[in-house]
Amino acid sequence: MDERGFPGKDFINRRVDFQFAGVRLKLDLSLGLFSSAGVDSGSILLLKSIARECPPDGPGRVLDAGCGTGALGLASAGRWREAQVRMVDRDALAAAFAEHNARLNGLTNVSVRHSLMLDDPPDGGFDLILSNFPAKAGDPVLADYLGRSSALLAPGGRGAIVIVRTLAERCGELIAAGGAKVIHRDASKGHAVFHYAREGEGGDNPEGDPPECYIRREGEFEAGGVRYRARTVWNMGDFDRLSWRLELMGELLGKLGGLGRNMVFWGPGQGHLPMLCCARGRRGPARVLLAGRDRLELLISRSNLKTLRPDVPVEIRGLGDAGLLGGDGEPGGWDCFVSDLSPVPRSEWAGPLRGAAARLLCPGGIWAVLGRSADLAVLTRSLKGWTGVRDERRRGWRALVLRRNEGGGRQRSPEKGGGAEWITRRGKGISIPADLKARRISRLVQPASVRRLTSRIQVRSSMVMPESAKAITGTMISDPLRSRGLAAASSLRTAGVVPGGPPKAFTAAPGGRNSEPGRRSLNPAGRPGLPRPPDPRFAPRISGGCPLDACRAGLRCPAR
Repeated sequence: MDERGFPGKDFINRRVDFQFAGVRLKLDLSLGLFSSAGVDSGSILLLKSIARECPPDGPGRVLDAGCGTGALGLASAGRWREAQVRMVDRDALAAAFAEHNARLNGLTNVSVRHSLMLDDPPDGGFDLILSNFPAKAGDPVLADYLGRSSALLAPGGRGAIVIVRTLAERCGELIAAGGAKVIHRDASKGHAVFHYAREGEGGDNPEGDPPECYIRREGEFEAGGVRYRARTVWNMGDFDRLSWRLELMGELLGKLGGLGRNMVFWGPGQGHLPMLCCARGRRGPARVLLAGRDRLELLISRSNLKTLRPDVPVEIRGLGDAGLLGGDGEPGGWDCFVSDLSPVPRSEWAGPLRGAAARLLCPGGIWAVLGRSADLAVLTRSLKGWTGVRDERRRGWRALVLRRNEGGGRQRSPEKGGGAEWITRRGKGISIPADLKARRISRLVQPASVRRLTSRIQVRSSMVMPESAKAITGTMISDPLRSRGLAAASSLRTAGVVPGGPPKAFTAAPGGRNSEPGRRSLNPAGRPGLPRPPDPRFAPRISGGCPLDACRAGLRCPAR
């Protein structure tokens, strides 16, 4: 992996300094990876134990299994400059950051791979194997790792693992069951460290792709009217039933016609969406590309898809971000692009993703996007060159289908419940519904251009208001996302408040009350008097004096 696989500097959350055995290192961290604020306490505990227990001359070959941003492997490479350090992680973004941090510290004795922890070991084994093991990996995965890692140790080699303290007892049992013996223990309040050495033969390399130790269950699933059978893995969602988000996307894809025969999937998960799309029709797709950050996702999705469609060629590709798809002059010509979004916070991901979709798809190609409503609101701020086809939401999730225009061109807006009129502002890539009262815009924060445009639509389509009421409610009406402001404007119109004294429809009643001639109304207390005043909770607050004459006339001011 080289610097071209690094998604960009905006993915960096912060840079931290830390020291190991007199060697000072710098690490760039990301909000999309584990321990984004600094080197975690478990890694520090493991490094301290290595500094005390390992001989000064150091190991010749080191493996950092599940390297993350590279704290363990880079510390070892910095202390033992003659050692060859191999770092692996199943997350492509983590592997990209580890490679970036090695270059940042000028370490040339490091190699980084995007793979599962112990895949493709070299001949001769390792002198030191390090791992900050994830707590949610699952008991079968932990047992497989401890057995296989002890088998990969060279004579006199040492394995070192740090794990959450709640799994410490189980970890000790599995080390013994895997053909190794514990030679050192250490612990803190939240973590436990074990050093172990090879004693027996250890575990064999498991067969399967992915290895059988990762398989959690096998069962039948249904989405979009399609039934299929799939295997699922540990440490990943949707293993026993489909979540709301996948059901939403499955229903939306089921309403579409043909998706074409060349398909790309970003973030395939357990493989549910690829299987749903490829199960439709008799012929099936001509080629499929599975891309994403998680190597285990790609392997289980390919395995499930090959079971369903053995004749379909399936390619897998690990990338740190979806915006890297279609780069380096890679030819497009794909008919369908399905994206399951999980963007890194505070990163510029939307623009690169739109560019990747445009590079991948041929004119008329389908882009189906699934993600949180907030993320899709960011993505859809500019969609020049795309036509909306479908847009559905459920419980905070949103599924959107777009079609690439022939040669780019003007943006068109998606159908939302059936053919409403849409008003599009040219050059901004922004669409808003004209029937705002029937279908309100999402409550998400919208650009200022949307607020200005919707303000004119609302004011023109509403009843005529006195100028004084417009002065009070103008700022509230200009924001279509605040229904309270609209309620306040409606209350002012109902009360009929106008400047220049009390409304003409009211006269002073005996005893200081005001009543409407010809009709007696009840106030909230059930007595004759003023019409029911507007709810003060929805009335706009005014700083300074009231611009209406209602206060001076002795009436209850609806603006307070």
